[in-house]
Parts: sequence; C-alpha cells; structure tokens
Amino acid sequence: MSEFKKSNRVKDQQLRNIAWALFLIMLGGLWLVPHAWIPPGTWSLGVGLTLLGLNAARHYYGIPICLSTVIIGLVALACGLGGFFWLGLPLLPILMILFGASLLLNGRFNLN
Repeated sequence: MSEFKKSNRVKDQQLRNIAWALFLIMLGGLWLVPHAWIPPGTWSLGVGLTLLGLNAARHYYGIPICLSTVIIGLVALACGLGGFFWLGLPLLPILMILFGASLLLNGRFNLN
C-alpha cells in the first residue's frame, strides 16, 4: 500500500472518530436539556451538519467523499430545517428513496 493511501486511511479514521465524538456529545447534550426547551428538528439538524462536515473535511484532505452520507446529511439537514419551520417532512420515505438512488449511482449492484 502506498504511503499516500495509508495516510489517507489513517486521516479518514481520525475524521470518522471526530464525527462520532461530535455526534455523541450532541446526543448527550440534547438528553440533558428538558425536551420542552429543544426546538423541533434540532437532532436532525445536528446529524446533517455532522455528516456534511465529515465529508467537507474528507474533501479538504483529498479523501474521497461518501455519496451515501452526503445524501443522508442533506436529508437530515432539510428535515431539521423543516422542523424549525414546522414543515414536517417525511424523513424515512425520503431517506429510502435517496439511499436506493445513491446505491445505484455508486454502482453497488453487480448486474452480471
């Protein structure tokens, strides 16, 4: 394995660890605050920002981004903003459609 690929793999693992740490800190913080104080969509907004931030950092360091987490991040961000504005977007159906489309776009299905 080339030194560049090895360093990218190590950097990607560090970035994923940071993203998980931020997610867990957000989750713990939201559990500590009384539910009535938390605006609707806060959790989805945090997840979306975490996933999009992870992929932005990957792009910055020259590591290939993951299309699936970008799509999930965008949907979570949209649902979080929708919760702030009381739009009530159907999260699960949107995620299923977009995740299936991303699998097709990434060529994950072997059609041979």
